[in-house]
Amino acid sequence: MKRVLTSIVAVPTVVGILYYGSPELFLFFLAAVILGGLYEYFTIINRIGIRGFPITGMILSFLLLVSFYFEG
Repeated sequence: MKRVLTSIVAVPTVVGILYYGSPELFLFFLAAVILGGLYEYFTIINRIGIRGFPITGMILSFLLLVSFYFEG
């Protein structure tokens, strides 16, 4: 049920950002989704005993996204 409610909110938000939002808004939204996913990933691997580098991973992922945005 929780996933259904999330999709009811998320799908119109994504469609609205794609059709009516600016490229910068889409970049911000995509960065939030990527960083949220990375946070969840690093939390999961930390629970099973694997020490990762969450700050470094998040910073480099954000920089990679920004480099794609600026095509360089």
